[in-house]
Amino acid sequence: IIANLHPSRTRYVEAMEKINAFMEYRGLPPGVQHRIREYHGYRWEKRLGFDESAIVDALPPSLHAEVSLFLKKDVIEKVPLFKGAGADLIRDIALAMRPLVYLPGDFIFRAGDQGKEMFFIGRGTVEVLGRDETSVQATLGDGDFFGEVALVKGQPRNATVRAVGYCDLYALHKDTFDQIIAHHPGFKEHIDRMVKERFTGS
Repeated sequence: IIANLHPSRTRYVEAMEKINAFMEYRGLPPGVQHRIREYHGYRWEKRLGFDESAIVDALPPSLHAEVSLFLKKDVIEKVPLFKGAGADLIRDIALAMRPLVYLPGDFIFRAGDQGKEMFFIGRGTVEVLGRDETSVQATLGDGDFFGEVALVKGQPRNATVRAVGYCDLYALHKDTFDQIIAHHPGFKEHIDRMVKERFTGS
């Protein structure tokens, strides 16, 4: 009766029944099953089961852009790489950023992985680890960002980043970023200068 009073809760229960059936049918290891349930439980508890991308992408273009800017503008403007970027470029970057969820202990990337995207922390905490994956080099939280060298140079990561707790991140892929700055030649020159001045490694 309670479930019927809350349609979104009902959808969550139905979805978990299907997921549990699939995991049992495929014989997934118990640890993997637990993390899958944990992931969906977090999405239900914090997001009421909604898919941010699906909701925002379904909006008409002008409203889509407005909502994307509202959600992401503050964190974009904190990135030194985007200092001085015009409103059109900030809008294009906001539209290109995709939401991701990581569970406690998840590795977002490891040292040596090929760098393909940078990340913005919407909510949560991550640790930047040394190559030994033990020593903590830095701790980042809400509004912080990491991985920007990969965005412009695409070279292997020199550190490992791990989620401390549940993390809501936004990712900006290098291929998408390259397409965006190709339409903003003046800013591309700015990026090239910054890479030359600031980035000697990843």
